[in-house]
Amino acid sequence: MRILTRLPFWRHVARAVGGRLFHWAENNSDCEIKRNGEGWLLQAVFRQWAGAAAGPSSRKIIFDVGANVGDFSAAVLATADRWQVPVCVLAFDPSEACQTKLKARLGHDGRFEPVPLAIAGENASRFLFSPAPGSGHASLVRREPAGTVQTETVEVVRLEDFLESRQMARIDFLKLDVEGAELAALRGMGDRLNPQIVPLIQFEYGGTTLDAGARLRDLFGLLESKGYRVAKLLPQAIEVRRYAPWMDHFTYANFVALARAGAQSAGQR
Repeated sequence: MRILTRLPFWRHVARAVGGRLFHWAENNSDCEIKRNGEGWLLQAVFRQWAGAAAGPSSRKIIFDVGANVGDFSAAVLATADRWQVPVCVLAFDPSEACQTKLKARLGHDGRFEPVPLAIAGENASRFLFSPAPGSGHASLVRREPAGTVQTETVEVVRLEDFLESRQMARIDFLKLDVEGAELAALRGMGDRLNPQIVPLIQFEYGGTTLDAGARLRDLFGLLESKGYRVAKLLPQAIEVRRYAPWMDHFTYANFVALARAGAQSAGQR
């Protein structure tokens, strides 16, 4: 039996090069909105919306769940301006520090509402864990990295109950970046997790998914059971996929769930 205590140099190089090529091809580990496909997706979606009939019913409802300091919300508002599409953006973040920054940055815009709530699978008070107040890595899940500590107690709600309390019938675009609570948040939508009610969902996947004890397979399974098609977000495209075990590598990436009838048109360049 051969037991290796040191990796041969050629194998180390092969793994390093192969890993870099894989993550480049898969558009992993890139959180820059202008480069990783998030900005492209907003442009593609708003281009379609721009042709809709004018009037109060044409206003699009966008939920930025896990808004942090508002980069995604700001991108939504800028894209809405470009395409002249009326929107209402609700930015959910339970962190007091983030709420302060959201109000200072975007609170002057009448289309924007900061909501000081976390979204998950229950209505409760929970601890928020973070390396520092206002961090983009704040999570309802206690994560592995050293230095992640309890920072504050926050209010958590189910999206189904929030929608009912606001008497909202539809979300046109739901973005989920909740540091491991994505599966819980989707389950907390109950019967509202329906392509007729929420036709487009963008969600994050990565190491926080592992910390929460979930897998990409679980997210695919839930969404497909509700009538969605799931796609990988690429820099200038979305690739509709069926789940395969190799995809569960827990490296940061974004995925999109689409109403089946809209999958093809939403992916057009």
